[in-house]
Amino acid sequence: MDTITTATTDIQERLSVAYIAAVAARAGCQVSEPKVDRNGIDVTIRPVSGAPVQIDIQLKAVSSNIRINDGSVLSFQLDVSTYDKLRRTDVQSPQLLVIYEMPPDQSIWLEVEPPITTLRHAAYWVDLRGRDAVQTASTAVHLPETQLFDHNAIVAILARAHSRALEGLSWA
Repeated sequence: MDTITTATTDIQERLSVAYIAAVAARAGCQVSEPKVDRNGIDVTIRPVSGAPVQIDIQLKAVSSNIRINDGSVLSFQLDVSTYDKLRRTDVQSPQLLVIYEMPPDQSIWLEVEPPITTLRHAAYWVDLRGRDAVQTASTAVHLPETQLFDHNAIVAILARAHSRALEGLSWA
């Protein structure tokens, strides 16, 4: 009998949250997870100190090849319920879809060889706010690899949201 029987998708989920926590920490931010996910938000990123702004994130992890256009774009099939939640326009904070791309080989998802710890691959983001409704069960969402979700992206998105809030405008 195996002592640990965690599903692969559960491991992917936890590693994707770990990635978000790591890049958020580098940006000077903290990550919180709602106890109940009914609004399509898996994690929220807020500065540890500074402006009272936040980024809400629907987080997905993939280990299969979802790249198109010679590898420059990720194409993710998103269920319409989540898509509809993320395309809403009546929200104040950025609500982003973030796809954490993992290698197909599970043995290299995370490697710890002191003094180096390696979490393989990266995440990409897209803002679906205001997108058109679809009449299918799911829809392909495209994320350009230029929209890397790292500490620089977090700082830039929070700065834009804060600037817009000071003008009395929503983030988009």
